[in-house]
Amino acid sequence: MSHACFLLESTNLGISEISQLVGYENISYFHRVFRKFYSMSPKKYRDKTVTK
Repeated sequence: MSHACFLLESTNLGISEISQLVGYENISYFHRVFRKFYSMSPKKYRDKTVTK
């Protein structure tokens, strides 16, 4: 999950691409696991951590 966070913060890759890169073939399952770890969706995490 920490690698997924790094990719969310430092790249413009789509969340589905990131889920595959970190080993999750099922994006829905990736979302569930991510939400358990961080209490927010990957998109919300990206929006919160990336300053534009």
